[in-house]
Amino acid sequence: MRRHWRSDEILPNRIPPNFSPLLADTSHFRTWGEKEALEIRRELAIQDAAKYTPLVADSLHNIGIGLSNLGRHEEALGGEKEALEIRRELAKQNPAKFTLLRELANHDPAKFTPLLADSLRNTGFGFSNLGRYDDALASNREALEIRRELRKQDEAKFGPSYLESLNGVAWGLTLLGRHREALPLIQECVDAIRCLQLDKPDMFSSGFPEFLDTLSVALVGVGETEAACAASQESVEKFRDLVTIDARRHDPTFAEVLRNFAAPLSALAQYDKALETLEESLSIYREVVVKEPRMYKKELATTLHRYADVLAKVGREEEAIKAREEASTLEGRSVSDQVRVITSFDKRSRD
Repeated sequence: MRRHWRSDEILPNRIPPNFSPLLADTSHFRTWGEKEALEIRRELAIQDAAKYTPLVADSLHNIGIGLSNLGRHEEALGGEKEALEIRRELAKQNPAKFTLLRELANHDPAKFTPLLADSLRNTGFGFSNLGRYDDALASNREALEIRRELRKQDEAKFGPSYLESLNGVAWGLTLLGRHREALPLIQECVDAIRCLQLDKPDMFSSGFPEFLDTLSVALVGVGETEAACAASQESVEKFRDLVTIDARRHDPTFAEVLRNFAAPLSALAQYDKALETLEESLSIYREVVVKEPRMYKKELATTLHRYADVLAKVGREEEAIKAREEASTLEGRSVSDQVRVITSFDKRSRD
């Protein structure tokens, strides 16, 4: 389950002790700061519902984005649902004011078209996290087309979000097994970032490792295993640096990147290194699944499938069976079902 890098990411601000309702109304905070703002806005909404209830919905939405980026998707979904219900009620009370972003974008493109693209991106993230990959791809494609036009108007302002959307669409295509369509998009993204980093080495420092992982997955899908291995190796190295800075934030995505690295390694018959990489991925997933089992049990089981497959290739059948048994326990399936899942995955990887 991928974290989804955003082009507008910033680190959470530290809120001063004299934090005020005015600050809540005028400042943009990430998750921690928005929670503080939400508490204040709920109190203010009791006194003046008309003025502050829309701001409660805004804070809930922002908290949802922050929690989703931290991998806490179930908590994020709860906040998004509450925000949606509030906005539906507001729309019933005042349809002219709380109209859809599409209509606002038609009325004032300069102001609302970028917001429409952001909303479509966030919707795509939500669909993807729920496993609705076709819906996610449709939302991300629409966001990409909007940002492509915006980029023509202002490269400096909208270029980063355009590259973000390129990665989002490419990743969505890989999830649907459409690797040949994904490859030119993610290659364009990676090549553009490499050029930008010649002058600004730190640009996209948190997003680029994820984009390299997308490139590797697409390359594996079209049979370019050596190039995929190189992209994965670079992605893993860059993610190690990010994990050193903030393990809680990056560990789940790092575990997925490690798991993906094992695919080209195994295809190149580098089984020992593939097993080592998968063992590191498993170690991370075992830690995060303790904290959020419903979110990461599936990811742990998927990694166990891959691990069992490589173990079987090197003749360690007993260990492979144990790994499949553990996966079956996590997913509530029989071992024979697990074998069919692995066989099906291998077939899709070859197609």
